[in-house]
Amino acid sequence: MKRSLSLASLMAQHYSPPQLIQLAADTACDAVAVRLSPTAPGGIAWRLMDDPALLRETLATMAGTGVGVLDLELIRINAGFNLADWQSFAEVGASEDEQGALAALEAGIDDQLERAATHAFSWPFLGAALLAALALIPIRLLREGER
Repeated sequence: MKRSLSLASLMAQHYSPPQLIQLAADTACDAVAVRLSPTAPGGIAWRLMDDPALLRETLATMAGTGVGVLDLELIRINAGFNLADWQSFAEVGASEDEQGALAALEAGIDDQLERAATHAFSWPFLGAALLAALALIPIRLLREGER
């Protein structure tokens, strides 16, 4: 069985998606993770949904290198989560799906786990053929870290 290697976006977070894909190709990786939304306010993200030229370049680099997208980052699920706000994120995932996007990473940052889980599993209703990979983040630990 062949094992696949994927390059995490955190490994080269200042690289644009085409640069990250080329780096993956140069280092014998099969796929990458692309951060479309920041993990925290003000964080680094490559909003392909707002930049059609960069999305086209990304898709062309994928086609030229054979490197796919394993996952898209990061859907922040919190008390103010609104599924409709993530439609363009899903559409980018759909455009990359033919070339390898498999999952959308979600961070459940909510003190009500049931609400976070409900939102997390609503993702397929956007019509994206992406798996949802949910990481529940204990809100208590975040609050302690803010002090």
